[in-house]
Amino acid sequence: MDTITREDLNDLLQEADPAAVLRLAEQVGKRATVRILQHPTQETLMVQVNDPITHGRFYSGEVLATSSVVQVNGTNGWAMVMDDNPELSLSMAILDGAWGDGCRKEQIRELALQAKKARFLRQQRQQAEVAATAVKFDLM
Repeated sequence: MDTITREDLNDLLQEADPAAVLRLAEQVGKRATVRILQHPTQETLMVQVNDPITHGRFYSGEVLATSSVVQVNGTNGWAMVMDDNPELSLSMAILDGAWGDGCRKEQIRELALQAKKARFLRQQRQQAEVAATAVKFDLM
């Protein structure tokens, strides 16, 4: 449960405390050279869905996302977040670049681990709620 890869960061940091992500990105900015290559940009993405009957794919609609690209000490960092959230997108891109550069990597890892644990606990609660609604036909 404590393994975090760079590929996990974008997904996990979206579930982290946004204030903590912003603070950590500010700390990185004070110790590293950060260059913004693409300012936060809002875009829409087509959402692809798997059809369970035909096993084909179709587009169910669009979602709003914000993406950013930066360099931290010459290492590229990227992030995409759901909705219109330029500040979070830029901060997450900085943390991605910092992870690649090795700057504040342990603090970024800890933040991602906290988000991973929170996700796991949320999923456990949801599963327990669903399980509580199961009908036991042998008792009817």
